[in-house]
Amino acid sequence: MTIAVVPVKDLASAKQRVALRLGPNERRTLVLLMLDDVLQALRRSPGVSATIVVTRDREVAERAARFEAEVLEEPTNDGYTSAVSRAAHELARRGESAMLSVPGDVPGVSPDEIARLIAACRAAPSVVFSPSRDRRGTNAALVCPPNAFDLQFGEPSFAAHVARARAAGLATEVLELEGLALDLDRPEDLDAFLREPSNTATFYFLQEVLGGRPGSTTGTYRSQTSR
Repeated sequence: MTIAVVPVKDLASAKQRVALRLGPNERRTLVLLMLDDVLQALRRSPGVSATIVVTRDREVAERAARFEAEVLEEPTNDGYTSAVSRAAHELARRGESAMLSVPGDVPGVSPDEIARLIAACRAAPSVVFSPSRDRRGTNAALVCPPNAFDLQFGEPSFAAHVARARAAGLATEVLELEGLALDLDRPEDLDAFLREPSNTATFYFLQEVLGGRPGSTTGTYRSQTSR
């Protein structure tokens, strides 16, 4: 079975690039609601046996507990790569067979997309990568076993991941997945997300605080914790 890993940094420093559109409290709410949507999708994916949230933020940890996710505490904010590496080492120590890293800011990800990633995994050692919308970043990485490949995030990580994995002789698959590809990191990402209505807490929240966008629907944002 596959263990999902979701790194989330401190709320106080999250999503600074959308500061011109959202105030500090709105950015905190956005991060938590995006995490809700991601954890919801992972919980609804039968191929995911458990989820680990890597964070040192107390409020994020409390949010993770609502979804029965384990929390792996970080001593410092050392970045996304360090958080995934910490989880990979822990899962390898436990003898787990596969790790799926997913960012906490892809609220459009669906259980079906998660299932497709897991189904694409070949016999170990193997990797499956899913790129960001501009194909520069790596928005998901499935590594079998967890310590089979050293992940290094940060644009342009996607092409580098694929090239290094193939050079190392790992069975390598690439899946382009629409929901997973859109991470909400910049103002234009918020607009793109709002153009495609979705039954997510993130969509309803952004629609309310930003006044809606072409193609949006009305609704009230809410956090869902049931399967």
